[in-house]
Amino acid sequence: MLFCANFLMAFAFYLLMPTLPFYLISVWHLDKGMAGLVLASYVIASISSRPFSGYFVDRFSRKNLYVISYTLFVCMFVGYIVAGSLVLFIVFRFLHGVIWGTLTTASNTLVIDITPSARRGEAIGIFGLSSNIAMAIGPLTGLLLYESLPFNYIFYTAAITGLIGVLLALPMRVHPRPKFVHEPLSFDRFVLLKGIPSGINLILITVSYGMIFSFSAMYGKENNISNPGIFFIIMAFGIMFSRIVAGNHRFIKIKKEDTVIFSSSVIPGNERTVQRVKDNLYRQSDNVYHSDIIDVHISGHSNIEGIKEMLREIKPDYFIPVYANHYFLKEGSKIAQGMGFRKDRIFVPDNGSIIKFSGQNAEIMKEKVPVNYVFVDGLGVGDVGEIVLRDRQALAEDGMFVIVAVIDKRTGQVKGSPDIISRGFIYLRESKDLLSQTRKKVIEIVYKTAGHGGAVNWTYVKDEIRNKIGDFLATKTSRRPMILPVVIEV
Repeated sequence: MLFCANFLMAFAFYLLMPTLPFYLISVWHLDKGMAGLVLASYVIASISSRPFSGYFVDRFSRKNLYVISYTLFVCMFVGYIVAGSLVLFIVFRFLHGVIWGTLTTASNTLVIDITPSARRGEAIGIFGLSSNIAMAIGPLTGLLLYESLPFNYIFYTAAITGLIGVLLALPMRVHPRPKFVHEPLSFDRFVLLKGIPSGINLILITVSYGMIFSFSAMYGKENNISNPGIFFIIMAFGIMFSRIVAGNHRFIKIKKEDTVIFSSSVIPGNERTVQRVKDNLYRQSDNVYHSDIIDVHISGHSNIEGIKEMLREIKPDYFIPVYANHYFLKEGSKIAQGMGFRKDRIFVPDNGSIIKFSGQNAEIMKEKVPVNYVFVDGLGVGDVGEIVLRDRQALAEDGMFVIVAVIDKRTGQVKGSPDIISRGFIYLRESKDLLSQTRKKVIEIVYKTAGHGGAVNWTYVKDEIRNKIGDFLATKTSRRPMILPVVIEV
């Protein structure tokens, strides 16, 4: 019963995830930024309610709390329909988030309550599978309804689906729990301090997940993808596949005699992740095939005949192959020439090339648009140059070594012992001998460069400290940290 109720709850939730941005933009005439803020109110409310939800789940009957919050969750869908203003809609959206936080907390704890301890792992896995199935078909169903019916029908469908879930949850039996022990209220009672780092990590993950999930359908529509709901199905199967690979799936287990085929190549940048998946599969199966050992690759790109068919159907005036390595573009131009295209109507551009069209003519200009990498650092865009990047690389590789020397301007000699600060190079407490030798070396360098009276070139003194201490440390440690000498004249 709880599996079905959770599936219907998640299904109602995922009906709106990809479609609500369309509703906010088309009905309330919001831009994408404002639509994102309205959607964010749900998440903010859900996160804010979590600490208190845990307290309520421990304090009151979990089943009653689950049924009540589930009922209110369904009522919010009706609230969206009757909302007569954007402000009221946002209020309903915020309340929906608060209720969602309580509802999901109560449902997760109910799984533990109604399941024998020996089978709780299995029960949690099956319970999570209900959300995965809903993730696969909920967005697809919502987008199909959006294409064919007025938007209120999506709200009606979500409300009816949720109502059925409430009815399924009512007869559920829950074992009585030990009597709640009243404890003094404290901040730690609502927010587990030890769990804050993990919570921050989860927030960062869910923020990026929410941005992709909420606006992926709109992105697909803007790029003329007929049914972007397929994205959600693939994503849900990806989640289930990851459980299979990790050996955590409750129903599907890979055996030694099973065959696994990687029919696609690795996308650049994902090599490490894919390699880990391969290694896990090799541990579970003796029959894993991929493009590195056998020709099983299936391309997602068109072949020669497909390109020819496209050219025959479109009959373009100009043919400009783009978005590939240069040799691919050249081979594409040969296909067009083989079909009788005029050579002066085929252009093979490089990154940054400018093609100028004027009347019935076109040409590739000699000038090019800058296409070099732009480094985005905080609020700055393109303001970090090669010198700064080189300094950061040096700091990352060998660390930093700061030498602070106080020098008597009358004698030109170091007063006291130079102070040394090390970051990312050596641990000071474990390198006392090296530090002692370095201090003596600094005193010696200062004496030779500034200890003879007369005018002193302090820039030269600092350069000598930087160069000679750098050579000294490289000799002793085979590493060359960034040396930052600080000379204070007193």
